[in-house]
Amino acid sequence: AIKDYDKAIELKPDYAEAYYNRGTAYSAKGEQEKAIKDYDKAIELKPDYAEAYYNRGNAYSAKGEQEKAIKDYDKAIELKPGYAEAYYNRGNAYSAKGEQEKAIKYYDKAIELKPDDAEAYNNRGTAYSAKGEQEKAIKDYDKAIELKSDSAKAYYNRGAAYYAKGEDEKAIKDYDKAIELKPNYAEAYNNRGTAYSAKGEQEKAIKDYDKAIELKSDSAETYYNRGLAYSDKGEDEKAKKNYDKAIELKPDDAKAYYNRGITYSDKGEHDKAIKDYDKAIELKPDYAEAYGNRGAAYSAKGEQEKAIKDYDKAIELKPDYAEAYNNRGNAYYAKGEQEKAIKDYDESILWAVKKIKREEVTVYQFRPLNQNTLEALINKTLHLADPSTFNDPMDCPLLESLSGNPQKQSFGKIRVVCFSDAKEKTSIDNTLMWSHYADGHRGIAIEYDMAYFEEKNSSWIFKEDLSWAFKEVGYEEKVKYNFSSVSTLIDSGFFVKNKLWEYEKEYRLIVSNTDFLSAPPSAPPIKSITFGMKCPNEKQLMVRSLVKKFYPDKLVAIDFYCMKPQEGNPIALVREKIDQVE
Repeated sequence: AIKDYDKAIELKPDYAEAYYNRGTAYSAKGEQEKAIKDYDKAIELKPDYAEAYYNRGNAYSAKGEQEKAIKDYDKAIELKPGYAEAYYNRGNAYSAKGEQEKAIKYYDKAIELKPDDAEAYNNRGTAYSAKGEQEKAIKDYDKAIELKSDSAKAYYNRGAAYYAKGEDEKAIKDYDKAIELKPNYAEAYNNRGTAYSAKGEQEKAIKDYDKAIELKSDSAETYYNRGLAYSDKGEDEKAKKNYDKAIELKPDDAKAYYNRGITYSDKGEHDKAIKDYDKAIELKPDYAEAYGNRGAAYSAKGEQEKAIKDYDKAIELKPDYAEAYNNRGNAYYAKGEQEKAIKDYDESILWAVKKIKREEVTVYQFRPLNQNTLEALINKTLHLADPSTFNDPMDCPLLESLSGNPQKQSFGKIRVVCFSDAKEKTSIDNTLMWSHYADGHRGIAIEYDMAYFEEKNSSWIFKEDLSWAFKEVGYEEKVKYNFSSVSTLIDSGFFVKNKLWEYEKEYRLIVSNTDFLSAPPSAPPIKSITFGMKCPNEKQLMVRSLVKKFYPDKLVAIDFYCMKPQEGNPIALVREKIDQVE
């Protein structure tokens, strides 16, 4: 084709279309400089040639010169206001520059002009995803797939959005489809491997990384990811080999040096680890984790002053770095500076607790109708319990496991409030809950709306000295404390129970550093109060009167129920609504 355009131009030197078409042919071959030169000539001969401006913009964009590309797209749109493709590619150029808001604006216009453009939906989804707005991204990918059901790229991108949301199964399903449509899609194998790795399925992850490398042997990212998977399996030599290859392919990859340093540390080769952490920091001076791990390597060598200096820097760069506080505490403890150690342990737990995702659900608290319960209702507070006082000594025996550990004092400041899930009807119908926690069915169950707990407690939850978390308890046949980090220790120590207790469907509120709490926390809003089937009428009237007196603005919102045996099944419970206080 180029030879024919050459001849056409030879015969007709002012043939703008021939220059334009030859430019397009050069661009298709990847020869963007030649393409731009021909588009220049086409525009010189025909200044209102919108398509020439548009395609020259594409050539500049392919070269990474986005500003020049945008200028050409602007001119193309000026000459041809309904030019959907020019709006679309201008969006691409802004996206390449990292200006996602502007990109979305131009994708919007492209879609307005051309509603069936699957690529515009796909790329707008990518811009939303880059902004962290995964729900909007998924909606756009859905539309792109609806318009073009064989778009491997749209499935791939939707998988990435699901992965970013932590929905690994959905991500894997989309990567499966992308691979089905495009069997040589190396990036899809890599990303599916990452999703499997996130699920802890390292063998499947490694198999996918193997395939990705077979298809694209120069992918530093895939070697790096395979290294992470081997490291997670405890196969440090294989992990190191993959990090070596990732570094060979991409010598400026700070995270590959960092993770290779971890493999050296795991093997006790601390000098080699320090050398890798040095390189990671050289490449990325704000790499808090590299400072933290170099500190740990120095500490393992007995060089506590150097370790503390690195932990100081890690915390300066990342003030919520729980592990750096914990490890600095260990270094101070090794130096005999107990007060500094305890202060750091407290701070470590504070930040670890703050990072636990807070769930917004409604929950029940089953209580005996005693003085403590009545005072909590009157004062609108929650009672924070010391786990060492729980009825079951096998619940939260973490402190016993920390015997002789300098962290014990700081973990001993954590207090707990226990609830049951109100999403499932079986919680309120569970006769064991009423028997064990509500004085043999003579007590009450208070339904709290935890979605509003944070705003209700703004006076104390944002105090610098303490933090809180609220999440569902998990149940296991065997509970084993995970000492790999402060966060995992808190999770396994306070949010895991024996499977025998699964019927409780428990949620827990934990509060750290409670020696800084001058008063009990205010309770979240009450949605309902349910009386046990054996709760005396006079006590029911007393509770309802207290609600009328102390919750006058909430009376209509708080519902009252009582438990009764089911008709025809006297060993099962049913909840019935009762009238409000007159």
